[in-house]
Amino acid sequence: MSALARRWLWAGLLVSLTACGSGKGDEDDGDGGETTGSGGNIDLNDGVQFDGDGPVIVEGRVWCQAGSDSSGMIFIFEVDYADPQGDYDVAMGDVTGARASDGGEVFTDSILVCRDGRCDGSFRDGIYPPITCVTADDYTFTAVLTDRAGLQSEPLELEWDG
Repeated sequence: MSALARRWLWAGLLVSLTACGSGKGDEDDGDGGETTGSGGNIDLNDGVQFDGDGPVIVEGRVWCQAGSDSSGMIFIFEVDYADPQGDYDVAMGDVTGARASDGGEVFTDSILVCRDGRCDGSFRDGIYPPITCVTADDYTFTAVLTDRAGLQSEPLELEWDG
């Protein structure tokens, strides 16, 4: 399977998983600003200072966890963002893995699927050698989001939560 086909397969899977239960349990707190859903999502546009028209990454983290018996360990990525055109305007994002020692890039891939102010992504341990869950402390992970108009966020180094 080509890398592009694999990306779209993962993107479709993540979109279908995040679509489950959307719109259920939403509550308005009454001030017209923040809306929380069953996942505790907050409208991140409140309080975000936009320098331009592109998306802004508010925070992001990465960690490893055990997957199924067939997948083994999995890297999981979460990125919260805001976009001046609305959180619907960002659909995908890139993650770059680089050596912490010298910044040498190991991979860049469009693994983030974004919806309603949150991007999620994952890959199996060992897909991008030599990065593994065991060696993850030797690497940094940076996210960049692109909105539908082609405007990009500033890169943000993701917090390792391992």
